[in-house]
Amino acid sequence: VIAVSSSTSLDQRSDTSNYGSEICLCAPSSSGGGWTIVTSDAAGSWTDPAGIARPCGYKNGDQHDCFGGTSSSCALVAGVCALVLSAAPRLGAAELRSILQRTARRIGDSGAYAPDGHSIHFGFGCVDAAAAVAAARASLAS
Repeated sequence: VIAVSSSTSLDQRSDTSNYGSEICLCAPSSSGGGWTIVTSDAAGSWTDPAGIARPCGYKNGDQHDCFGGTSSSCALVAGVCALVLSAAPRLGAAELRSILQRTARRIGDSGAYAPDGHSIHFGFGCVDAAAAVAAARASLAS
């Protein structure tokens, strides 16, 4: 399990994020100002179990919309996991988690991190896809 919190694009704690000693990493989200996360959006409608037609997505007819909170942060970390595993497919879960933690970028107030490098708000920092893939490739060479 990789517990993910959300940060803003300004490298601050997201006001909608979970926090605690279990947090492993954080990833950017839409809340708190700065850039937003944009995703595709389904247009049209679906029929619920009661037979009532309901619109799909956030805005019926649009093809994209903002997506935020830890839902978007977790999706981003899952994507980074896929990139890392594509570079080093034989990595186990513990090795993958270790690479993500070692390569995470510290954000926010440096005083928020304990001596072991962990923050209750950011885990070991913000996920860094390029650094994680590079570390995975380097692990293959050793």
